This record gives sequence, C-alpha cells and structure tokens, in this order.
Amino acid sequence: MFGAFRQFLGSKGSMKCQYIPFYLKWVSDCYAYLDTPSDSRLSSEQKKQFLSHMAKNHEDWQVKQADAALRLYDYFLSRELKRLSSGVPGAWKDLEQRMGEALRLRQRSLSTEKTYLIWLRSPLDG
Repeated sequence: MFGAFRQFLGSKGSMKCQYIPFYLKWVSDCYAYLDTPSDSRLSSEQKKQFLSHMAKNHEDWQVKQADAALRLYDYFLSRELKRLSSGVPGAWKDLEQRMGEALRLRQRSLSTEKTYLIWLRSPLDG
C-alpha cells in the first residue's frame, strides 16, 4: 500500500520529491506503533495517540509534518478503498438480475420486484 501512496504523492506535483520519503516514514512509523494493518483507516484518537508519542522525541515541525502525512494517507486510503470496491457493482448487477428472475418465476408483480430491488440496493442500518 505504501508503494501506491508514494506514487500518489509524486503524482500530485505539489510536494517536493525530497519530502516524500519522510511522509512515508511517518505513516509507516504510525502504523507500526499502533500495530495496525496499513490498509485500514485510523481513527482520530489513534492519530492523536501516535502524534503525542512522537512529540516526546521529535521536533514540533516533525510532528506537524507527520500529522499532514497521516491526513494525506487517510485521504489516499479513502480514495483507494472506494476504487477497490468499485469492482463489486458487477456482482450486484448479477444478484439483481437473478433476484428479478426468481421473482418472475414466482409470478410476483412488477411493483413487488421493484420494491425488492430497492431493498436490495439500500444500505444496511447497523
């Protein structure tokens, strides 16, 4: 995941190439400190925990740079996870089609089929 993040940072063009290794270091240090997989998003409490730990041994500007790196990585992860999950709609389309066929076999009305499809598409409330 960090290789893709490196490419993401380089592709934006707004960051000097010399800073990219430091951004990668702060993010990898954070995930190692929290013992969390690098493909999971961090809560604000986890970020605060790491930054307060980091503030004990690093300069103020380094902590700010690490905070910026973590915010950028969170943005990158949100886009990356959205992109990876975009492959799922094909499976959903197949499921919708099979459900429609099953309802037609049971001779359900068109309005019932539409209602069931709306239920299928709606997000689950946890």
